[in-house]
Amino acid sequence: MKKIFVVAVLSLVFLTSIKAQWTQLGTPHGLPSYSERIEAIGTIDKKVVFSSAVNGIYVSDNDGKNWRRPNGVYPAEAHFSGSAALNGKLFFGTTVLGVGVYVSTDKGESWSTLSNGLSDGNLGITLNRMLGVYNGKLFLAASKLFVSSDEGQSWQNSNNGLPVNGTVYGFANISNVFYCSVQKVFKSTDGINWTPTTNNGLPVAVISKLVASGNILTAFVSNNGVYYSEDKGENWVAATGLPANENKGVRDMIVADGKIYASTNSYLYYSGDNGKTWQALDNSGIRPNNITVLAYENSILYAGQNTQPFSSGIWKRSVSTSVEKLNRTIPSEIYLSQNYPNPFNPETTISYKLQAASNVSLKVYDALGNEIATLVNEYQQAGSYNSQFAIRNYKLSSGVYFYALKANGFIQTKKMLLLK
Repeated sequence: MKKIFVVAVLSLVFLTSIKAQWTQLGTPHGLPSYSERIEAIGTIDKKVVFSSAVNGIYVSDNDGKNWRRPNGVYPAEAHFSGSAALNGKLFFGTTVLGVGVYVSTDKGESWSTLSNGLSDGNLGITLNRMLGVYNGKLFLAASKLFVSSDEGQSWQNSNNGLPVNGTVYGFANISNVFYCSVQKVFKSTDGINWTPTTNNGLPVAVISKLVASGNILTAFVSNNGVYYSEDKGENWVAATGLPANENKGVRDMIVADGKIYASTNSYLYYSGDNGKTWQALDNSGIRPNNITVLAYENSILYAGQNTQPFSSGIWKRSVSTSVEKLNRTIPSEIYLSQNYPNPFNPETTISYKLQAASNVSLKVYDALGNEIATLVNEYQQAGSYNSQFAIRNYKLSSGVYFYALKANGFIQTKKMLLLK
């Protein structure tokens, strides 16, 4: 009877269309309105925190399904700018003068400020933007670059070798070497003393985004486009795949499990080859214009808009980061294979074939029909695929679990056994 019940539950679940890849989060989810002007999004241990220009800070414990106010003390107007997570603590920069850095030691529930060493001469503690955590150090961009080696308790000016009047916009790390961008790309082995890379082929303009994926640097040069370097900043080549009008208007860029995601003035794109070539992300269900903030947590991509009145709010969609396309041979039918190994611990591979392009959903359920994980939820071309399911991301006990594939009206469920 239990098996029949589970199959019935799964069949009902998969009657839902998966065409709308994006979901807008708003009033039904605990937010005051859909018109939140999102300033920053931070993630830590499957929790998501964001601040808006209109209504302040909100926290979600379930991947953005529901939102609430923090339980502890928090600023009414935080105006967060950039985020970083380090050793269980969540950090945000702020555009509020004289504050310093906001920090939460309880995953977004309560907040305090840190400012020791952040005074910028006669200007005092200026507005700033959190750049991130690299090699265990926090980096912060104000009118100068600052670094902290003690989780934000104290800050040191790390501007040596950088332009006096240049603001650092992008930051990256490859093999324990730091890279930052102003109007050139600079490198440092200690995060304090900087020298310019050769920068051959890179236009001289503000480099507002800089990320590293693999051993390749990818940069967005304002009003010029996206470039990549395979030799750590010495020589640069223009990326391909972005339309000319979009290539000059990148708003944000992040790396998530081997892919780079970028938002432009009117669309969202991704690169699966470390920034060399780009293609449009499925933007079904979202108004993709003016997305200024991107964040990633627990296989979910979050997009924040900060323009009123019609292009504001926070959106989310599942992104597949564990799927490998095996070949370009077109199968004669849709087929879902038995996972291998089975029984398994700590991970297993689920293979499937598509005979035609389709919206594809591959999910894992427990014996009661409760959804455990979404492994795939995207549009895919015909071909053969492998998807990895690893239990390290979930608190699961030994027992029977089910995985179900839906594509082009095809629905099939198989069971697998976890032994711990």
